[in-house]
Amino acid sequence: MSALGYRPEVDGLRAVAVLPVILFHAGFAGVPGGFVGVDIFFVISGYLITSIVQADLAAGRFSFGQFYERRARRILPALFLVTAVATVFAWTILLPSQFKEFGESIGTMALFLSNHYFQSRGGYFAEAAELRPMLHTWSLSVEEQFYLFFPPLLLLLWRWKVRRAWLVLLVIGAVSLALAEYANTVSDRFAFFALPTRAFELIGGALLAVLGLHGTALRKRPALAGAAAAAGIALLAISIFWLDQSRPFPSLWALLPVLGTMLVIACAAPATAVGRVLALRPVVFIGLISYSAYLWHQPILALTRHRMLNEPSWAVLAGLIVLTLVLAALTWRFVERPFRDRRNFSRRQILATAAVISAVIFAFGLAARETRGFPGRLAPELAQMDLLKLDRNPRYQSCRSNRHQFIAPAASCVYGNPEAPAFAILGDSHVNALAPALEARLAARGQGFHELTYGGCPVTPGYGIVAPAFADCDRYAELAYDWLEASPRIGTVIVNLRWPLYVQGVPFDNGEGGVETWVNLHIARQDSFDGLTRAGKVGEIYQDAIARLRRAGKRVVLVYAVPEIGWNVPGYLAKEIQHGIVRTTPLSVSYAGFLARNAEATAALDAIPDGPDLIRIRPADLWCDTVLPGRCVAQGADLRPLYFDGDHVSRIGADAVTAEILHEMEARGWLAPPP
Repeated sequence: MSALGYRPEVDGLRAVAVLPVILFHAGFAGVPGGFVGVDIFFVISGYLITSIVQADLAAGRFSFGQFYERRARRILPALFLVTAVATVFAWTILLPSQFKEFGESIGTMALFLSNHYFQSRGGYFAEAAELRPMLHTWSLSVEEQFYLFFPPLLLLLWRWKVRRAWLVLLVIGAVSLALAEYANTVSDRFAFFALPTRAFELIGGALLAVLGLHGTALRKRPALAGAAAAAGIALLAISIFWLDQSRPFPSLWALLPVLGTMLVIACAAPATAVGRVLALRPVVFIGLISYSAYLWHQPILALTRHRMLNEPSWAVLAGLIVLTLVLAALTWRFVERPFRDRRNFSRRQILATAAVISAVIFAFGLAARETRGFPGRLAPELAQMDLLKLDRNPRYQSCRSNRHQFIAPAASCVYGNPEAPAFAILGDSHVNALAPALEARLAARGQGFHELTYGGCPVTPGYGIVAPAFADCDRYAELAYDWLEASPRIGTVIVNLRWPLYVQGVPFDNGEGGVETWVNLHIARQDSFDGLTRAGKVGEIYQDAIARLRRAGKRVVLVYAVPEIGWNVPGYLAKEIQHGIVRTTPLSVSYAGFLARNAEATAALDAIPDGPDLIRIRPADLWCDTVLPGRCVAQGADLRPLYFDGDHVSRIGADAVTAEILHEMEARGWLAPPP
């Protein structure tokens, strides 16, 4: 880089990258596209690394040993420090299942494969992502995988004296972008985490270096250079403040931050306004500590969320961000800088020590996996509470369609007697949770049923979901209803959804600290609602769907909403044990809050006409305003959780709901009593 001269505005650009990422992971709604900070980093990295390699090639001093030594000095010391500190705190805070996952994540991180690990664990925008302390290391893995093949490619292009090396890179980048666009239609998790679908962002920076665009792309036209740099900043602002996780990413949308970063690098010369702002000393300083800040922020935020009973307040989050920057400054001064100095540590010391520490981290991660999170480090009641998070349908994953698998209704799972499936359950993961208890009760009668479910999808024709992750939702709903209409053996359909979620389109806040923060569900734009409100439109869709089943001659058991809790019930109860709280009454939430949250959805369901072919089941009648006045309980009489998370019933809760279903069916004569 010395041949190019130091560019403080590039360090300033790192600050533009890291701050949105930190704010996004902290949960600040004002930066819905804060995750694109990683894309900015990728472009900067591609530019800087290619510039360095080209300078070394031109000087005849390039070697792979020197290149990877430089990467080790840059990446590993701070990464190892943060991993060690995070492990100490995780050991004391995380439950066994959580620590098992933590161990697996650092084990794969040691091999720079954590992007593939997190791809298998639900994705970057999954509900649990904010609780994964090492989630952010996926981007380091992508970079290091890229730098396994990219320097050899540059070396070959140099030795073969390829005049249009930029064209080779452009073709590779175009193929990568096309693959990302396609991958989002098949697997959004692969698209987000995989190197082939991210390479175009690093290639974007590399192109600038190969073309020699080092802040002087428009050197003879300073006014135009300033305008181009300002346009780049505008593209970055649009990316950070307008893009959100409802759009497929990376895809063509990723060109906004990629092209914006490229414009700034190419055109933000010191004489431009953008260059001067980015070169301000405070901005540059944040850029200098940005790598350490990136490393520290996620474990600090995630482990704090694990430790606190409720979602941290904005004041706490602000304090954690300040702590992140302080630790980053100290790490940059006392870890990053000393280890980059070859006078302090030789190549052999750096590489040998890195190999040993990586092996230790991998071995520790493997041990955490094999011991299932070292359960012996915690009190037995904590380990037992942790196991209750698994008190759910054993076929929770295998029998429901979701954003990652599509099970055609004709190939749906059959529970109970496969020779007599006269029933079907229809809906999202809420009705999937009822399946084991329903199976046990119907099996005693020699009956069976089909499961027609899609997680996170209302399975209601006409809903018009537009979230790319649920692109198959509407198709599944149509196929499910078509299949039911063509299946005369299915006489009764049990329908259950998380009704209020689809009506309101926003996660649940119980008003007492239990706040869901995961992605909202999006339906078609309101200009297609024919003047109706969202609630009115969704309510109409619900009513039309039930009417369609009844017209097909199906008897319908309409199961109203299960009360949402807002907290992960077993997890919250485990935290109470960690805090020394002794509970003598069930965990509960406001009944008035439940009624308010469900008012519109309940009104829509209540408007469905009664008839001999319709049964209404109201789970709230079992747990709300009964055990505790004015409250909906989340634990049974023996204080065992009725939920395995914040809104899905456990097998205990499911047994209570299905007992009510079968009682009503017997009372109507729809089902004979067991022999």
